[in-house]
Amino acid sequence: MSLMSVAMAGCSSSETEEASAPAKTEVKGESQTSIEEATPSTVIVQGKNSTGEYVDIEVPYDPQKIVCVDYVAVDMIDSWGLGDRIVGMSKDSAPSLLSEYVENTEIINLGGLKEVDMEAIMELEPDLIFTSGRMGSKYDDFSMIAPTLMTNTDYDMEYMESFEFHAKRNAQPFGVEDKVAEQLSGYHDRIAKIQEAAEGKTVVMGLTLGGNLTTLGDGSKGSIVGRVLGFDNIADGIDSNHGNASSYELILDLNPDYMFVIDKDIATNVGGAVAAPQLLDNEIMHQTKAWQNGNIGFLAPSEWYVGEGGIQAMDVMLSDIEKVLFKAE
Repeated sequence: MSLMSVAMAGCSSSETEEASAPAKTEVKGESQTSIEEATPSTVIVQGKNSTGEYVDIEVPYDPQKIVCVDYVAVDMIDSWGLGDRIVGMSKDSAPSLLSEYVENTEIINLGGLKEVDMEAIMELEPDLIFTSGRMGSKYDDFSMIAPTLMTNTDYDMEYMESFEFHAKRNAQPFGVEDKVAEQLSGYHDRIAKIQEAAEGKTVVMGLTLGGNLTTLGDGSKGSIVGRVLGFDNIADGIDSNHGNASSYELILDLNPDYMFVIDKDIATNVGGAVAAPQLLDNEIMHQTKAWQNGNIGFLAPSEWYVGEGGIQAMDVMLSDIEKVLFKAE
C-alpha cells in the first residue's frame, strides 16, 4: 500500500486518489523559456493542513530564514548543514543533540511545543515555518505568516513510511534529496540486523511519569520497537501517546524477554521526580526475565519522546536498542 493511501484511509475516493498519487515536486522557475535550467523560486510539496488532510503546499525553494516550532525539523536541518538558517525555534525541552541551537542566543526562543510566541514569529518574517502535530490547531495562524509544513510521526501510516516521507518531503525545499537518500540507506541495514535478532522476542515498552509506570502500545511513543524492529510488544493495544497506568505486578505477569523505558519527566524537564532506573529497581522487577538477563534498556528520553522522527534522533534510537540487544558482541 502506498504511503499516501495509508495516510488517507477513510477519506472520499477522490481525496484518496489524490493523496495516494506519488509525492510530487512542482518547480516554478524564474524563466518561462528555460524553466528546467532556471533556479526554482518555489516548489510544491505535500503536507497536512489544519484538518489533517494531505494537500499540495507551495513553499519557497532554498529558504534562508526558517522558524521551527518542532524539534524534528531542527534535527533534519542540522544534519544537512543548514542550521545557520534557523532564526527562531521552540527551545523548551529540546533534545540534547540540539543543545547547540538552544544555547545560541542569536536564535530566538519561541517557547515550547504547545505554546509559542506568535508575535515573535511575525517579527522574524520567516520564509518557511515547520511545526508539529502538537501545534496543529495553530496551523492556519502559522500559514498566514509564512508557508508552513507539519512534521510529526503519523501513527496511521506504516512507521518507516511516515519517517521517510517527512525526511524526503522536508528535503525538497532545500534541494538535498540525495543527501537524505544516503542518510536513510544507512538505517536500512541496521534495522534489518535488529529485526533478525529480535524475531520471536517479547517486549514491554514502558514510560515513567511522576513516579508512575505506564505501558505503551504500538500506536504510541516508542512504537518503532514493535512495528518496525521485530519485537513482539505484548503490552500492545494501548493507543494513547501517554500509555496505560500499569503495576509492576503486571510486568512480572507479562514477563517479557526485553523491556525498554522512556523517562518522560526527563524528556520534558520536570524536576523532582524519581528517575526511571531507580523506579524499576525493586523486588518485583528483579524477578522478571528482562531484569535478570540484563535486558532492560533505559532509552534516551528526549530523542524518544520529543525528538522522535528526526534523522539524527533515529540514530540515537537505534543505538539504544542495539546496546541492549547486542550487548555481548
